[in-house]
Amino acid sequence: MDVKEDVSTVEGQSDLINIRDSTYRLSKPPTGNVFTCWTVLAKTMIGTGMLTLAYGFSKCGWVVGFVLLAFAAAGAVFTLHLLGCLAMRSPTRHVTFYTMAEDCAPWSRWIVDLAIAVKCIGVGISYIQVSADTISLTINTWAKHTLNQTLLRDVTVVLLVLLVSPICLSKSISRTVVVNVLGLVSVCYVVILSICMTKLDAPTHASVPSSSGFMHVLSVFPTFIFAFTCHQNMFLCAEDLKDRTQRKLDIVAFGSEAAALSLYIPAIVFPYLTFGNTISSNFLLSYDADNSAVMVAYLLLGIAETCAFPLQALPARKSLIVLALRGKGLSPKAELYSRLGVGTAILLLTIAVALSVHSLGVTLSFVGVVGSNTITFIMPCFLYCMTIHKAGLPKGVKWVLAAGLCVIGLIILPLCLSSLIYEVVNK
Repeated sequence: MDVKEDVSTVEGQSDLINIRDSTYRLSKPPTGNVFTCWTVLAKTMIGTGMLTLAYGFSKCGWVVGFVLLAFAAAGAVFTLHLLGCLAMRSPTRHVTFYTMAEDCAPWSRWIVDLAIAVKCIGVGISYIQVSADTISLTINTWAKHTLNQTLLRDVTVVLLVLLVSPICLSKSISRTVVVNVLGLVSVCYVVILSICMTKLDAPTHASVPSSSGFMHVLSVFPTFIFAFTCHQNMFLCAEDLKDRTQRKLDIVAFGSEAAALSLYIPAIVFPYLTFGNTISSNFLLSYDADNSAVMVAYLLLGIAETCAFPLQALPARKSLIVLALRGKGLSPKAELYSRLGVGTAILLLTIAVALSVHSLGVTLSFVGVVGSNTITFIMPCFLYCMTIHKAGLPKGVKWVLAAGLCVIGLIILPLCLSSLIYEVVNK
């Protein structure tokens, strides 16, 4: 399919850029390839979500846990494919959730970008919080606890945000390839550590543990969906992929999900075998903190989460600019100011919240439930179904599967929210 570059023009002002189509790609051609886009999606997924899956299995047991894991993985791959189909159907290279919603269901366009912005900013802040906690704790431990932990953490927050700010303010998401690879290597170390420190003496359960129940399973199910969420960056990858085709987009989607699953399985099996039902919601915290290898894992986890922050900041920035400008044209200079202004505001908000709130706790859990389910299941399926319907194309098996998954996502949302509320109230 021949995808044409789109530079909107206004009479007498041919250099105007339509910000609703893109805030990243101006006159330069796309430079991304399958590998760079793969690193973007893979690192977007692989992070804190991996650390909570073993805890989810402690509430579900082996059988139910693997069923939920398989459902979340298969659903995520399918909806990434749907987003790739939508990108290839677009008459322009530049495509966003906003423009897709505007074309097929204008009433939903604000909901889409607002959901992406809230989800990405919230998760990004949690990344900086986790990174600051683990890195500052590691430094203080190596310093024999002679430093003020609170002050050290605050300084770490500021330094981490400053460190990633050039990436967060850049145009193209493929420029994060170096930190993506670094983050993936760090996560691999954590997984290897869990394998090396395995002890096969903890009680585990094939079925749902007697101490758990239906509400417990529902309350942890969103963590499985969250672990495979990278969909907010799929359109950005499609925009930056050189000579893009449906096959290339599918390779990126399947490859990133497969890479995540290959790390998730050992990160579930070995910690659960070691700690059983006593495992922490962050399995790494269940290990002895005085162990040197564990402290290195703390440090590397902090690096991995810091590397993941730009992958949340860039789509959040794009969605906020689209919402603010509502599709108006911008000159390249105005685009630069908008990108730097909104990007800086996100960075300042991150610092403010991370300094004032040491743990977002339940608040971010609810943000994750709503955001991940909406971005991963509901909106991709909804937009695909509406696009095919509006185009008058035959509704085949793919359309039926998309409609069914959309309904499932809509059912999951209130069920998981009510279960989380129940767990919080009765904790």
